[in-house]
Amino acid sequence: MPDIFISYSRKDKAFVRRLHEALAAQQRDIWVDWEDIPLTADWWNEIQKGIEGANTFVFVISPDSVRSDVCRREIEHAVSMRKRFVPVLHREIVEEEDKQLTHPAINSHNWIFCREEDDFNTVFQSLTSAIDTDLPYVQEHTRLLLHAREWDNDSRDASHLLRGTDLHEAEAWLAESGGKHPPPTELHTQFVVASRKAETRRQRSLLAGVSAALAISLALAVLSLLLYGAANEQRQIAEAHEAEALHQSGVSQSIALAAQSQLELNRSPERAVLLALSALESYPYTWQAERALSLAVQRSQVRRIFLGHEDKVVGIDISPDRTRIVTASHDTTARVWDVATGEVLLTLSGHAGEVESAAFSPDGARIVTCSNDTLAIIWDAASGEMLLALEGHADTVKAAVWSPDGTRIVTTSNDGTGLIWDAATGELLLTLTGHRGPVNAAAWSPDGERVVTGSDDRTARVWNATNGKMQLMLEGHTHWINGVSWSPGGLRIATASEDQTIRLWDALRGDELLVFEGHTAEVNSAVFSPDGTRILSAGGDGTVRVWNATRGQELATLHGHAGEVKDGVWSPDGQQVVTASEDGTAQLWDMATPDVVLTLAGHHSNVNSVSWSPNRTLLLTAGSDTTARIWDARSGLLARTLRGHRGQIFSAAWSPDGARIVTASEDMTAIIWNAETGEQELLLAGHSASVNSAAWSPDGGRVVTGSSDDTAIIWDATSGEPLLTLAGHEAEINSVAWSPDSTSIATASEDGNVMIWDAESGEPVLTVTGHSAEVNSVAWSPDSLRLLTASEDVTVRVWDAETGSQLVRLTGHSAEVNAASWSPDGTRIVTASEDGTSDMWVISGEEVLTAINLMTFSRHTSVVYDAVWSPDGTQVVTASGDGTARLWRTWPTLEALMAYANECCVLRSLTAEEREQFGLPPVE
Repeated sequence: MPDIFISYSRKDKAFVRRLHEALAAQQRDIWVDWEDIPLTADWWNEIQKGIEGANTFVFVISPDSVRSDVCRREIEHAVSMRKRFVPVLHREIVEEEDKQLTHPAINSHNWIFCREEDDFNTVFQSLTSAIDTDLPYVQEHTRLLLHAREWDNDSRDASHLLRGTDLHEAEAWLAESGGKHPPPTELHTQFVVASRKAETRRQRSLLAGVSAALAISLALAVLSLLLYGAANEQRQIAEAHEAEALHQSGVSQSIALAAQSQLELNRSPERAVLLALSALESYPYTWQAERALSLAVQRSQVRRIFLGHEDKVVGIDISPDRTRIVTASHDTTARVWDVATGEVLLTLSGHAGEVESAAFSPDGARIVTCSNDTLAIIWDAASGEMLLALEGHADTVKAAVWSPDGTRIVTTSNDGTGLIWDAATGELLLTLTGHRGPVNAAAWSPDGERVVTGSDDRTARVWNATNGKMQLMLEGHTHWINGVSWSPGGLRIATASEDQTIRLWDALRGDELLVFEGHTAEVNSAVFSPDGTRILSAGGDGTVRVWNATRGQELATLHGHAGEVKDGVWSPDGQQVVTASEDGTAQLWDMATPDVVLTLAGHHSNVNSVSWSPNRTLLLTAGSDTTARIWDARSGLLARTLRGHRGQIFSAAWSPDGARIVTASEDMTAIIWNAETGEQELLLAGHSASVNSAAWSPDGGRVVTGSSDDTAIIWDATSGEPLLTLAGHEAEINSVAWSPDSTSIATASEDGNVMIWDAESGEPVLTVTGHSAEVNSVAWSPDSLRLLTASEDVTVRVWDAETGSQLVRLTGHSAEVNAASWSPDGTRIVTASEDGTSDMWVISGEEVLTAINLMTFSRHTSVVYDAVWSPDGTQVVTASGDGTARLWRTWPTLEALMAYANECCVLRSLTAEEREQFGLPPVE
């Protein structure tokens, strides 16, 4: 199998040859088609095989390659095979036409710039780093894909299916694939699930044999008392085998459900949660199921489903105070719901036909609805009383929209007109005529001076809202227009069309600015976020999508509805959206990052360390901006800034009683501060180089510091006097830690070793060796029996603190690991890495330890320098080079995770059809 497939234009052959030579010099296998020959079936078949067999698909970007039909076909096949995609920019895309031709997959990945002016060697290192990131995972992706394709091409012959260890490894790979790139294809999952089903059938067949053996043994017992003892022994053996077979079958079912849960993450996060919970509730425990549930809860953005309508829900709005939503349904009603509880507050019954839209007035006091009964009706939003009926259209009224000041309403109809009404009296003020077909949508400009409408005639039109004259015609869509909206500043208009696109227009000149492509069916609405930076679209493909409103890049796809999504709107703060669907439901989505509880932003550069106050109410960060900062852990508000160091601060730690703080700085000092007042109490000066780490003794009476001068110093925390110097490392000390039992100190060094010292005498007790590069951090387990280390060698290791023997090695990060810490109960570990992620692991076993990666926190945009647990083990906080610290939700036990999942994300039960589909027993 080739390592790399390179797709390029023949105009860039010279550059590709140079790239090929550099890769080949590293003994990499590269698939490159050097011949410029006509596209034949056999030749294209070879191209497809080359892409399928490669671990990485490298695309060389240039004006010629984005124009190339062959290159586009190669990209399409790589995308369909979910290949790791690495775009390399060789020649800039300047022409607007070429930008429009650029495949969306190119823009959805980070580019590596390798232009004439870029240094090739530096760029090449970036390229190989991208290729090698998480390489074992990618190689398994390719290996399984080739097996799956062979199975698929051979009419899915069972002889190609996986068995035994191969199957277990494939299931583990699939279960761990959540959040990784490239994700598995549908074929991957079908292949592994089919293999598991075949294996389960085989086990059941064996089980039947075991049951037969049991029956025979019982028969023999009846026939002869002389053989009773032997028969009884055989019966016990058979029962034991039967129990083991049943247990293994349950384990297999759990792993299969975990894998299916991972697949559902990108299609239906709600179902992903339900499947993972079912695996944990119905079958023996597997770490794959726990990991699947952790990831599903992290990803789930659905916060509530509103059930009750008896037909399609086609329109939706949220009240200005975010406490209510109103839905419009083809069951002839509109309903008002309580956002917090999901309960129906009001049912608006009065229309004689299907209700097409519903909207709150700007002050939330009234609601307007419209229907195919040709009416629009204004309602009291508190009592549900009908206030006014707007009669004037000759056909279905498709939309009814309030002006920004709530004094007027515009309605549009299948009769080809738009009407503007006085919202207080119901008087008809203006008629907008000019469209040559049904008018489906309307929106007011933010200043209320203009209205835009969208029609089946494939145009959107901008009207003067005072005199009704048309000002602009927006032409470009190839099918009818379903939705229109203005940007908050009134400078842009977004239109949603049956042609599966969203188009962005200049609202003053009418120029088309951008086309958004990604939906695979009609787009029913497109709405700007309150700050104008994003666009929310509702699609006939059952998805809700969020786009960058400036660049057109797709930011998120929300899966959860079981039918066409007809409408979607933002909450006033832009943190939530509500959507309406043909599946008869409305859904509330959390648009904030679901796994991040809080982000602390205030440092002007790297945040190097973070720690919790003992009472869990405050957080302490240390920054490269020479400050340490104290934050409220609930609100994220900055409480105090500690200023005094003349260099960046590498670590900051609370005293055990929370009354004081110690900071360590590159200015060669450590400072002890009063935590309440922020005043300096003591200056610890004695090192001859940067102080990299500082830690308190458990009783708070002493402090130990580690320095780039290769020593550690123990200080009296009351007087500031140095008590002992720990000298023995051959390179700078990166981290120091006091054992919880107060007897020992551990130091981690750039010399690759960890040393344990007697805390009273300062004598070295043990040197722990095994890392192949510098050790960045060290931490004691809560019981003082084990050490946890993080290293530049990309591993985290657990050691016996008495013997120095390695107990378990954690691998999974793709770059240097900067820190690792224990959970309060010592069963879990959180790590921080240069790869920009933080991983959570569960440690189990006594004599032989195992480590399972349960989840990855991956929202930081730069290096993660530190990661620590809250004192109660329910949260993790991380510090990053992106200038922020982030607080993450986690769970100290499996029971806590399952309880949280049921509370936050379970809004329904699996249907009987779903239970049958996924092999779950029916509910009695």
